[in-house]
Amino acid sequence: MKDNENTEFDFLKAINRPDTYELLYPEKLEGTVIIALYERLITGKYQNGFFDEEEIHAIFSTFKNTSIKGDKYYPKERNKQRIRRLLKYFLNYDEEKRLYSFQDYGLSFCKIAKKTLKGTFDPTEIEIICNNLKRDLEEAFGSDEQLLNWFRVNLDVYKTRLAQQTEFLHRQIDFAVEKLKKDVLNKETDPIDLLRTVRDDLTDIQKKNGELRIAFEDTNKISNMLIKIETNNGQVIDFIENTSQFFSGVQSKLRSTDRRLDRIQPKIKQLFATLRSPELSANMDAFIHFVLKYSKVKRKGNDKLVEFPKEVRPFLPHLRRPKLLVFKRDTSLFPTASKKRKRYPVNEELQRKNKATLKETIKGLRRIDGWINQLLAQLDKDGHLDISQSFFDVLETDRDFDRAAHVMYGVIEKVYQQKKYNVTIFKTETVTIENSKSRLWKTIIKIK
Repeated sequence: MKDNENTEFDFLKAINRPDTYELLYPEKLEGTVIIALYERLITGKYQNGFFDEEEIHAIFSTFKNTSIKGDKYYPKERNKQRIRRLLKYFLNYDEEKRLYSFQDYGLSFCKIAKKTLKGTFDPTEIEIICNNLKRDLEEAFGSDEQLLNWFRVNLDVYKTRLAQQTEFLHRQIDFAVEKLKKDVLNKETDPIDLLRTVRDDLTDIQKKNGELRIAFEDTNKISNMLIKIETNNGQVIDFIENTSQFFSGVQSKLRSTDRRLDRIQPKIKQLFATLRSPELSANMDAFIHFVLKYSKVKRKGNDKLVEFPKEVRPFLPHLRRPKLLVFKRDTSLFPTASKKRKRYPVNEELQRKNKATLKETIKGLRRIDGWINQLLAQLDKDGHLDISQSFFDVLETDRDFDRAAHVMYGVIEKVYQQKKYNVTIFKTETVTIENSKSRLWKTIIKIK
């Protein structure tokens, strides 16, 4: 018994058992009948949620365009087998009442499918969800206990819905973009009707894009609020990290959705090209036909000249001269008044501080050059140098981490440019000193 209790459930193995997957996900006709029963159930047609077998057969006949009574083509026995399959997960049968009702899986199956498809058309609730989360998070600031409640209760309630609403918005924009593509490519539609359809498509996409912008802004605001939380509580810090990853995933999905909108512009250009093309081609054909029909060829000496119809006027370039009045000011008679120069007061205290800072910076750079030259001289003398240890020597002497780092990288940069040196890094050995949080891999420079 203990072995059976400790055995983990293998979902993949279970669903591959005979007559399992097919019964969990019925064929199209059976699924459609289940959905039709569900829709009638939620409208209150079935008293206490029960219905008889004739009701199921009536729905089967509706989708098969047959009649139950007196129709020899209605496959009643075949549909009875379908009903028996649905009894596994979707329907219950009460033998005393001889009536059917829904199982919990059947109800859940229909609810999830309806909610998913309905979400493709309804406005999303992203803005409402984010506003509630932001308001509750602002109220929880300053208290680790309230922050933990926000993560465990408030966020947990909305987390699944927010991810679901993000998926809905992605599908809505995807559906709108695909519809626009199909409408643009529909050459059989009247141009005016086509423009109206595309206008409606673009209006719908504009609304969806507004929702997308709001989703970006709101999720970004919550992420920024999480970053600003100051706490030493380990649980809160873990929640912040996990929640930041969640919102990062949401924003990644929103960016993917945004990229779908970039595909609209080429289709709009294609639409106007399609609208212009037939009219331009027709006018061009008419013009060529007219010129060929009414033009004449006349001989002038040994030359042949084409005489176009009088309606086709010759092209004569004519440039119109602009009529402009130019006023010129004589600077010798009307000199420009000189502007008074503005003098700015000198802040001597600020200059003094800047000079002191500059001197300190120059002193630090000279100190770095001195260390580098000293270490290079030691390297040439001894033939080798432990640069990782030299880093801590500089750090211990000058008490300046940046200076020690500049010295170390300065030495490595100089020896790297010369072929006579060889730099070896021992990744299994580290070097440090007492009371220091820094630790470096042991790095040796040798003369070849």
